[in-house]
Amino acid sequence: MAVASITETTQYLTFRLEDELFALDIGKVREVLDFTNITKVPQTPEYMRGVSTCAAAWSRSWTCVSSSVS
Repeated sequence: MAVASITETTQYLTFRLEDELFALDIGKVREVLDFTNITKVPQTPEYMRGVSTCAAAWSRSWTCVSSSVS
């Protein structure tokens, strides 16, 4: 009697910030947004680029915070 092998595959979304590589389980990712205009917020740390409005079909609009990596 032959035993069927079970192969499980997991997909990952990978991205790089500076020299570090990150990976997220694709099942945890709702959407990937294009880079949009960033509005600088006064009196924030230098590494914080600012905020932008993000909109998604599954949710109301919300504010995304964008930061730069040194």
